[in-house]
Amino acid sequence: MAKLRKRPIEVTGMCMVYPMTQHTPSGDRHCDAGDWLLQGVIGEQYFAKNEVIEKSYDILDEESPEQPK
Repeated sequence: MAKLRKRPIEVTGMCMVYPMTQHTPSGDRHCDAGDWLLQGVIGEQYFAKNEVIEKSYDILDEESPEQPK
């Protein structure tokens, strides 16, 4: 089996304020408040737990999520 190293790439994302379910052809994806919705290099979207973000990503330009009115 080959060893691989992930390239240092930038993705965009936002921290979710509310729980959400995303319906996809491969099944429903659920996130909790505090999880992140990320957009990858080819436009794919996926959820990531905040714990994974803290361990795997450097937040380069933090924007505060809009607070509900």
